Amino acid sequence: QLGNCEQFFRKIAEIPGVGFRIDAFLFKVRFKRTIAEIQQTVDTVKAAKRTLKESGGWKVTLEYILALGNYLNNKNKKGGAYGIRLSSLDKLKGMKSTDGKSNLLEFLVLQLQTFQPHARDFIDDFGVLAEAARVDITF
Repeated sequence: QLGNCEQFFRKIAEIPGVGFRIDAFLFKVRFKRTIAEIQQTVDTVKAAKRTLKESGGWKVTLEYILALGNYLNNKNKKGGAYGIRLSSLDKLKGMKSTDGKSNLLEFLVLQLQTFQPHARDFIDDFGVLAEAARVDITF
């Protein structure tokens, strides 16, 4: 003679596909919470994208970087580019002047300060990017 608990589980075990049914029920119960968590992440990434897209100072800075790159690469096949790779931004600091006292990044900042002083304001808008950079998009 089985106890009440054992009888209950014996009856449950007789239900066809009970494991799949329980999994489906748990998925349904957890769905809204999971969507809310994912939506928060999506909203963060969207805000970062919007910030990058709408930042006039960032656009001007990238235009200057592209113009510098095209000028420096004028004589070879890389000149006349329509865009830049983000990985090439690291190279700005590494390109030294002929006297070795400054680099291309310092020259860029000087040019922006002189001709486009508002362009540096993009840094103030980029607070949301730090949060978006921490987003884990692996599933």
